[in-house]
Amino acid sequence: GAAVSVSVCFEPTRVSITVQNRNGATSGNGAASGVGIKGMIERATAIGGTLRPGPTAAGVLVDAELPYEAG
Repeated sequence: GAAVSVSVCFEPTRVSITVQNRNGATSGNGAASGVGIKGMIERATAIGGTLRPGPTAAGVLVDAELPYEAG
């Protein structure tokens, strides 16, 4: 399999998550609602967050910022 890196950063009011697939392969476009990247964007937006997917020179990057409350 391809190398994958994951970064999670907690701040007082949000959590940032970055996932990078270093070979650039994707598996479908998730065109249906609730499926794949489109579904992840819908769920992040529904809770007031953002999700930005896209290709990079090294592969594929998915970057999310989600609201968070330390409990």
